[in-house]
Amino acid sequence: MKPGRSSVRSLAVQLLAVVFILSSGCSSPPVGNDTDLSSTARNGINALAAIGPVSAPLNSAKLETVECWFHIPTDAPMTSCYRMHVPENHDRADSPLINFPVIKLSAEKASKPKTPVLHLGGGGPGNPIGFDPDAVGLWLWSWYQQMSVSDQRDLYLIDPRGVGLAQPVLVCKEYIPAFLGSLSRNLTVEQEIIWNTEVNQQCAERLTASGIELGAYNSFSIARDMELLRRAFDIERWNLYGVSYGSRYALTIAREFPDTIDAMVLDATVFPNVRYMDNYATNLEQAFNRLIKVCNESSSCSNVLEDPEQRFWNLVRKLQRNPIRTTIKHPQREQQINLVLNGERFLSVFYNALYDAAQFSDLPEVITSLENNELGIFEQKINDWLAFQTDEDYGDASAAAHYCHEESPFINYKQAIETASGLRNELRTPTIALLRFNQQQCERWPVKPAGAIEGEPVITRIPTLFLHGALDPVLPVENLELQLSYFSQSAYEIFPDMSHSIVGVHPCGESMAQAFYNFKLGFRAHINCIGQPQ
Repeated sequence: MKPGRSSVRSLAVQLLAVVFILSSGCSSPPVGNDTDLSSTARNGINALAAIGPVSAPLNSAKLETVECWFHIPTDAPMTSCYRMHVPENHDRADSPLINFPVIKLSAEKASKPKTPVLHLGGGGPGNPIGFDPDAVGLWLWSWYQQMSVSDQRDLYLIDPRGVGLAQPVLVCKEYIPAFLGSLSRNLTVEQEIIWNTEVNQQCAERLTASGIELGAYNSFSIARDMELLRRAFDIERWNLYGVSYGSRYALTIAREFPDTIDAMVLDATVFPNVRYMDNYATNLEQAFNRLIKVCNESSSCSNVLEDPEQRFWNLVRKLQRNPIRTTIKHPQREQQINLVLNGERFLSVFYNALYDAAQFSDLPEVITSLENNELGIFEQKINDWLAFQTDEDYGDASAAAHYCHEESPFINYKQAIETASGLRNELRTPTIALLRFNQQQCERWPVKPAGAIEGEPVITRIPTLFLHGALDPVLPVENLELQLSYFSQSAYEIFPDMSHSIVGVHPCGESMAQAFYNFKLGFRAHINCIGQPQ
């Protein structure tokens, strides 16, 4: 996976994902003691990851040095691996301990070391950063270097509690076989919800019976985890980098521990006081409208399709009446998948693709192929969608715990459903069904609603740089512009041709982060990169 990408199975209800807050991830975590991890077999890793937290007193919270579970190139920065053990419930003296992985990349020692950078994970919530042994080498020593170790700053990266290589990982293992089994049937969203309801209930009951306290997996707990981590490394202050839901973790740390932060770079920011689901229907329709608008503004697209809007929605209706029935190979498994591609699944797959701005230009070829009952390049989008939907290490139960604790209590579902009633026909019924499903599932999920503070704005003087893509399908840029008054020492950059997340994707993302960490609000005078947003 690409670190920092929040996928469609997460961050709130996404159209036709038909799961209760789900997304993507990586592989299994390393385990062992302080002295020897090298002999740990993958099967043993998987077995330990599946168990619940280990009972231990509160004062046992500690940082454990472990052997890195992946190959480190000889020319890489000094790379160290750890497990941070923290109480599952910070407010219980008898709480069991859980742990999460930490990787530290050390900068070359300078006469005056700079404040380090903490990367708060892959977003989601529930999305791993990509610490899997098979994936970590693809990005660890290339992404985020410019804004950290290459600029004399140590870089700390984590999977937060319940996610990726953390122990335990809160995964609804019941979901994937049910999802794969559903693909061969021509189901509407309302029909998909029936099996999702059963799966989510089974998942909650199983995890609770294993001793996991689902109510302890939320942004406030993760902020307290990071404070324990800071103390364990004896760091006075650090810079925060948060992407997507990781930005909400950063804002929670800013609220609770403001004196520990030098500056923040927030990429595709999730604000605690923005009621995203209240306007979910509008945001959803606007995401597809932006896709069509980009086509209309491009001669290479509009010349092919002539009327992109009509062709797009005609295709949705055609597929809903007469789905394409096909067999494709799962991108990560030795398994043939029988797929019924109806109109609603088409929308779900394409919505997933909109997280990547490069996918917008594919619209003409996608439409013309599918109109002729051929998958064409849309098969790759299906593969990407399947990979996210069937990732075995995504912390989907952790995501549900977050959502039901700190998002759902503040949603005006009545208003959201009324707004959805005004959608075009192709979106109206599935969107209303999904909104009702989420509300009902949170009423059943064993998580208490958060106090009012989790729905209030974070007001801070901490220097903060916001990076945002104008094509973001889930976090409209207008929300960012309405929040700036709460950040008295802030700057922002809107990238007109980018979607969800900037750093590591746009050539100027890291340059801006590096300059902001160094010069705060004076950063623009020190940026020199190709493709800078106008």
